[in-house]
Amino acid sequence: MDPELEERVREALRDKLRLLAELQRYRQESSTQLLGTRNELARLHARLEAAHRDVLQWESCWSHIQSTATQKTLLLGQIKLAVQNLFQQTTAQLRIPTDRAQEDTKAQLDMVLLCMQALAGICATGTHPQHHRSARLLRGQE
Repeated sequence: MDPELEERVREALRDKLRLLAELQRYRQESSTQLLGTRNELARLHARLEAAHRDVLQWESCWSHIQSTATQKTLLLGQIKLAVQNLFQQTTAQLRIPTDRAQEDTKAQLDMVLLCMQALAGICATGTHPQHHRSARLLRGQE
């Protein structure tokens, strides 16, 4: 065989081996990079699932807060209506002028307390309500 041809064959084999080694290195790098990307994807999926769990937990908590707030608001409304009813019945029964605002629950409760104290004083002294000082004070006659 021709020495020049043999040299070209050897050079072609060296090039082939070099290219095969380079191909192997590129495949290894690609495989490593792909593995890293898959690991990153798995980590991101885990974070996403954790975030979904957190969202569900906080939505449940928010729903509970809203439900509790609704219940408390309804209870407050019932209490205000009960106070207003008690105020109206007390002032109507004792014929006390009502200059209190309809929405002033504290003032209504204060008036009911005054009426109860006046009635307790009347009961303690045995004086007729018409003549008792507390009754006259409530009516604004003194």
